[in-house]
Amino acid sequence: MNFDRTPRQVYWGVFLLSFATLAYEILLTRIFSVTLWYHFAFMVVSIAMFGLTIGAQTVFTRRQSLASPKLFTMLGISSALFGLAIFTSSYLLLDVSEVARMLFPGMPVPATVIACYLITLVPFCLSGFLISALLTFFPLDTPKIYAFDLWGAALGCLLIVGILSLTDALSAVLMIATIAAATSIIFLLTRAAPLDDEAIADTERLALQKKWLPAALTLTALLAAGTIVQGNQSLAALHPLKLTWVKFSREPKPLFEKWNAFSRITVLGDPTKPWYPFAWGLSPTYKDPEMLERLDLHIDGNARTVMTKLKVPPAELRFPKYDIVNMAHHLRPHSDVCVVGVGSGRDILSALCFQQKSVTGVEVNNVILEALNKNFGDFSGHLDRYPGVRLINSEARSYLAQSGQHFDIIQLSLIDTLAAGAAGAFSLAENSLYTQDGWLVFLHALKPTGILTVTRWYHRDMPAETYRIVSLAHDSLVKIGVKEPRKHILLAKCKRPKLDIDFDVATILVSPQRFDSAQQEQFEKLCSDMQFDLLLDEKKDADPIIAALAEGKENTALDSAPYNVSASTDDSPYFFQMLKLSSIFAPSIWSDKAENHALRQYGNAVAIFSLLVLLLVVSVMTVISIFLPLLLARQNKSEQEAPTTDRKTIALLSIYFLCIGLGYMFLEVAQMSRLIVLLGHPTFGLSVVLFALLISGGAGSYSLNKMSAGKIESTVDERFMLLLAISLLIGLVTAPAMTACQAFDIPLRIVVALALILPLGFCMGMAMPLGLKIASYKDANLIPWLWGINGAASVLGSVLCILVSIWYGLTFSYFLGMTFYVIAFIAVRLALSKGKPLNQ
Repeated sequence: MNFDRTPRQVYWGVFLLSFATLAYEILLTRIFSVTLWYHFAFMVVSIAMFGLTIGAQTVFTRRQSLASPKLFTMLGISSALFGLAIFTSSYLLLDVSEVARMLFPGMPVPATVIACYLITLVPFCLSGFLISALLTFFPLDTPKIYAFDLWGAALGCLLIVGILSLTDALSAVLMIATIAAATSIIFLLTRAAPLDDEAIADTERLALQKKWLPAALTLTALLAAGTIVQGNQSLAALHPLKLTWVKFSREPKPLFEKWNAFSRITVLGDPTKPWYPFAWGLSPTYKDPEMLERLDLHIDGNARTVMTKLKVPPAELRFPKYDIVNMAHHLRPHSDVCVVGVGSGRDILSALCFQQKSVTGVEVNNVILEALNKNFGDFSGHLDRYPGVRLINSEARSYLAQSGQHFDIIQLSLIDTLAAGAAGAFSLAENSLYTQDGWLVFLHALKPTGILTVTRWYHRDMPAETYRIVSLAHDSLVKIGVKEPRKHILLAKCKRPKLDIDFDVATILVSPQRFDSAQQEQFEKLCSDMQFDLLLDEKKDADPIIAALAEGKENTALDSAPYNVSASTDDSPYFFQMLKLSSIFAPSIWSDKAENHALRQYGNAVAIFSLLVLLLVVSVMTVISIFLPLLLARQNKSEQEAPTTDRKTIALLSIYFLCIGLGYMFLEVAQMSRLIVLLGHPTFGLSVVLFALLISGGAGSYSLNKMSAGKIESTVDERFMLLLAISLLIGLVTAPAMTACQAFDIPLRIVVALALILPLGFCMGMAMPLGLKIASYKDANLIPWLWGINGAASVLGSVLCILVSIWYGLTFSYFLGMTFYVIAFIAVRLALSKGKPLNQ
């Protein structure tokens, strides 16, 4: 079936479909982070790409029956079903625990994960079917169609961030479903007919399209009305989508709820009920506790911080002075303080309690500041209105590098950003606050006698997290020229009740200037008076491993340990992932010993093992996606004309599409992870980098639209040489450019980030249309099959890249991605030299 031209509706149709697909994928990462756990949010990438692959392979195996004059009717109906599936799958997903109990009784948590996978797979199958069909039946314009595909995805990535700042995720789901359903109207209004239309008269074909048009209009109108109702809080009883399950349990009605692009903030509790004061590490010597009302602020239903009702002047509070996280305030009174991660205001309140000179709080999440200062300002005491207090909405590293301010105390108290990357990068609690590069920023922002105070968990059987912060302190101090780092480090811990959890709390104090004997004596006396355990000072230590790490010495116990506690860096920012690669499958890791329990739960063994299982699954899926469709096509010749290209060419083309899928994901994830650190704010950085990558990739694809068959070989050589040269150059200059630009203002940082991503995106965007163009000349029947292979490779690449980055670093992953492109180039050049010649 051939058309004399590609109708404009095809370009706009694929644009809107791609827009809806990526926007819905990002929304699902947010919803999964709330309803399940952060590491399950990465599953969305697998679901999306697997669904797209299934859709593409369906087109391949059923191409002959789909090649009908009723093509646009089929596209219209499928687009309407795509919009309906987005709504239906979201509706079921929000009550997924009940669905799981019905489908898989007796398996609550595993069943919930399986149910989530199956429920959310359907929309992506329909999207993959639609986009693959458009590429298949208009093969000569694949570069232009693929360009619109990337541009639609780019706009989806950019707008969804803005949409989530204006409304909640559930309203956004209905909005995206409306856009998907509206695409059906575009296809049903298309009047283009194939040149070989003999099976059905033109008037009859158009009549069939018009027959389905009222249904498409009705569905679109209903979804649009649902969007309006969902966004109106006064109509909460009529909301079509309601969030009922959070982290496998029903959530009570929150006092406050708001979404943004990287979190859902809720406030729960009884504002009239007094409680025992909350503190991370409260001294056993604290007696006669103040009974204070408090509320719990939750981030995605998991991370919790406590908001205390302020009824007296902060200086009259006693409990903050007994909390181990505030030891620096005892050593540095009358100080300028910077609090990293304002949260519910606990550390701001502590600084005011100690009557410090000034307090600057830096909070990356604007919704948290809104809840603290506006919605619950009267409850929390309007901390932002106290003299000397400033609360800044920014990312801490970016703010401190740019502000030029210097502080006596910089405080980080159990700050975690457990956020899933919405565009394919599995975070695994990646946190740039806990890298050597980040700590260098903090140390440079201190006054000469200033203190960086960091509080982390201390597991009683395996204090690997504490070991790692000591390593960070040592390596960071060495970087700024300190010759004896141990003399600049103080460390203590507070025992928590055994009935609470198996974790104590450890606080480390790090200073560019040596702690003199008077300060060390003050620290020792403070530990004695508060009954804290002194773990390290210049002369004393309670653990030989901590002492060795503080002095930078070898330790045989660490060499044989299953965990790696060396300092994390921006190139490998996985602070919380401490398991060695050689230990992940060790039987001892999965024994019942308390130390191994800690490794499984807090060394991220389970998350890593889950990734390895997922890698196995997607590897099998990739193999199946390569061979099963070919087998079905050859056995079902009545439905599908089997490929006519020789087997060597087919094998080479499959290697090509497999490698460009792997290469794209490795380069994308590695470069995006590094540039997000440069841009500071994670959501802003992600949107800028991914938008630029997709827009430039679309431009690269569009640049090949006029390429003729006779110029393909020379074009392949030229474009791949350009791709390899540009990627090599960018790979070499990114790290030094980031170091040189960290003190730049945001506009200049954006310029630098665009310079490091636009040329790369442009070049990577050419690889796919080049392959599709070659396939259309070799055998157009192969296009959906090859498209599906690329989708499966993208899933494989997204998992594999994270695993490689954890143990070998982002730079290694980046250059491994380049290697895949080299293999792809070799494969496509061999494919061009074999089989039937390209049509002239």
